[in-house]
Amino acid sequence: MSDITVLTSAADAVKTVAASAMPQSPDDLRAFDLTDPYQAAAAAICALAVFENDFETGFSMLDYVMGPASPGPFDREFIKGQLRQYPYVMRAYFEGASVENDYRPSSCAVTLRDDPYCRPESGYFKLFAVNAGADSPRPLMLRKKGSTGEWFISSDSYKGMMAGIRKPKSDDPWA
Repeated sequence: MSDITVLTSAADAVKTVAASAMPQSPDDLRAFDLTDPYQAAAAAICALAVFENDFETGFSMLDYVMGPASPGPFDREFIKGQLRQYPYVMRAYFEGASVENDYRPSSCAVTLRDDPYCRPESGYFKLFAVNAGADSPRPLMLRKKGSTGEWFISSDSYKGMMAGIRKPKSDDPWA
């Protein structure tokens, strides 16, 4: 189990959520306070990062961060396809990852931001995660479970997080 730290920038709309260690199981995700949408989004990114090394554990972690909306067989096939093309995509969300270092993060910290349009309707919250291989932050929509106050991934909004990014330097034939 790791300790979670949330750092707020001077702009207040940008927060960095850092875990002392990368979660490796659904139990490890319990360290995140899911009543905080920033921590819930960071937990989701950590869960998606596990797929690269352990697909089945990643799937159980995705199930945890989706809450009542469990992933199905189409989610399984989508993730397999994305990992075949971009196995490094989720590593690019973590601090210290870059094209030059083949997206090898230096810590388990993710930077998230919101803006005035992040709350399209009550019970939903959209955050944007910084990705070292993308030109702009990637959106992740969260939905609040009213009975517990916890935030979970809304439907299949995680799919945009796994979209293609620039190839790491070692995979780029033009580098």
